[in-house]
Amino acid sequence: MILLYFVLNGVVRAWQWPLALPGIAFEKTTDPYAAALIAVPSGLVFLIVLAVFGALHANDVRSHAVLNRLPQPFGLGDSRSILLHSLQLALFLLLPLICLLALTKKVFSGQFCEHVASATSACGIVGARVIGNWGEHFRYVSPAKAIGEHAYLYQGGVDYWPFWMPMMICILWILALTGVGSFIVKLFKKT
Repeated sequence: MILLYFVLNGVVRAWQWPLALPGIAFEKTTDPYAAALIAVPSGLVFLIVLAVFGALHANDVRSHAVLNRLPQPFGLGDSRSILLHSLQLALFLLLPLICLLALTKKVFSGQFCEHVASATSACGIVGARVIGNWGEHFRYVSPAKAIGEHAYLYQGGVDYWPFWMPMMICILWILALTGVGSFIVKLFKKT
């Protein structure tokens, strides 16, 4: 539930919908691209934890029935309800996956800049020069320059580590998809 709520808040801010969900929210002044940059790694970590717990639960239950391998959602309803469990998978697994994919696309389409001694404005900051987006995110930059010197920033003025942050996001995606795949395999396995 927290994953769904967090990811939906990220989507609302990244696409600037005129909606404010209470609780976990981004400030209205946060740049939409910066909100996506914050939401993707956090959401992927939530998804990994959810998938690991789901896989552990499905593995511990020794029943032949798929419905018994899914935890009963919030202890509500009939534990044998196919509709209830289908909605559980769609709302708490499929929808966050789709939202995180859209947010990842938004992150990589955002520009990042380099701090320079100039009066030009880029990425919402004076004294910055645009480097690029998409493929430029994966161009190697030494850790000393990216992390140590804080030489780069992302659209909206957030510190950014080109090459390192996109690689971290890719690794988190691999872990998340592996975790979700493991959960699905253990859920539908024959015991």
